[in-house]
Amino acid sequence: EVVAVNFQEDPEAARAFLRGKRLDVPVYLDRDGALSKRAANSHLPGLLVFSGGQRTFVGQLPRDPNAAIGRALGIGPGG
Repeated sequence: EVVAVNFQEDPEAARAFLRGKRLDVPVYLDRDGALSKRAANSHLPGLLVFSGGQRTFVGQLPRDPNAAIGRALGIGPGG
């Protein structure tokens, strides 16, 4: 399952940021920042990808997040 997690931001601000982005997954709010802190994500906006419980990508949200997710999961071009 792939989801996006918003870090300590107002829900409307998150929706406004995501408008026009090519990210085809649900977005969940990390209101207290616990998930982002536990995953050592210091990039805002950032992208974390986990596979089998292991972090396979952490970094700045790329221009094409779907392609980055595919690569991090070993599917699609470059994966």
